[in-house]
Amino acid sequence: MTPLLISLGAALGGGLFFSGVVLALHSRRDMQRRLAVALPAEGVSVVDDEERQSFVSRLLSDVGAWAAVTFGASADAAATTKDNSDSEKLLSAAGWRGPRAVALYAGARMGLALSLAFIAAIGALVSGSELSQAAQYGACGGLLGYFIPRFVVGSRANKRRLLITRTLPDVVDMFVLCVEAGLGLNAAMKRVGDERSRDPDDVLGRELSLMNYQLASGRSREDAFLELGRRNDAEDLKAFSSFMVQSDKLGTNIADALRVFAGESRSRRKQMAQEAANKAAVKLLFPLVLFIFPTMFLVILGPAIMKLQAAMP
Repeated sequence: MTPLLISLGAALGGGLFFSGVVLALHSRRDMQRRLAVALPAEGVSVVDDEERQSFVSRLLSDVGAWAAVTFGASADAAATTKDNSDSEKLLSAAGWRGPRAVALYAGARMGLALSLAFIAAIGALVSGSELSQAAQYGACGGLLGYFIPRFVVGSRANKRRLLITRTLPDVVDMFVLCVEAGLGLNAAMKRVGDERSRDPDDVLGRELSLMNYQLASGRSREDAFLELGRRNDAEDLKAFSSFMVQSDKLGTNIADALRVFAGESRSRRKQMAQEAANKAAVKLLFPLVLFIFPTMFLVILGPAIMKLQAAMP
């Protein structure tokens, strides 16, 4: 049992350290540089992607690209393409985009899997396990390392979707105010994007700023709205994008249409809050049963059981 605990502890510690390194490589400070590389506009200087990346980032990207070429050549091409598309969609929803994002993600998964497999195996051998047991511990560590990046990226994507869903009604209200004040739709989007992007934690504000860059570079408004929904993979934002495209095509009153959509979005947000409140009672049941009730029984029945044992001959 001791070798297993040592191996798992070493593998978990290495996984947490590796995840921290990967997350540090993708901090918020890189947002402007990613925008500049993806959509250079308004005199923003573009730095070469290879020069901007650190040594670890370039190493992971090269490992991921090598793995895609090596294992993708022998695997089914359609399945490989689908996996890359799913990974790109997940990374885009998490806010990690770029020409080498998928390769970096694949390299992180492979590098962490090999690292944790090696750490777990060495830990098992050092603690006195046999070679077969060390190989089993190494396999467990490799599987753990392969799925940790997926969990981290999925958790970040879900957090961003939740933030977008919560802030969308307020953004739509700002659109209504700007349109009713006499601004055109493009001018209103630029005003709202500039205002919201002042907050570094406002995810939707940064996405609107990116959409404004796309419009400034000559992209059509329909494509910009549809891309806004696709790259974030949030259902409410997809509905908003489709709604704006249809309203623009049909020539309806944008202010009235946005006011109706804002009311519907706020109703959905209220329903989500009520649903979460209703689930809270069910979620509290498990910690109550597992942790609180046994402690209460021990405190209440413990003295009586001790007295009963002392009274028995």
